[in-house]
Amino acid sequence: MCTGCFRTTDEIRLWRKMTDHRRREILSDRPRREAKLLERVAKRGQRS
Repeated sequence: MCTGCFRTTDEIRLWRKMTDHRRREILSDRPRREAKLLERVAKRGQRS
């Protein structure tokens, strides 16, 4: 996973083949992806 834009490994691998529209969709989804990751990290911290 990219820690800057939160793209998945598959998205990183396929980035050059994607349309500009799809790239913009992925990048505009960054805030949701970051929040989801932070939620997972917080839950993991609660289990300790």
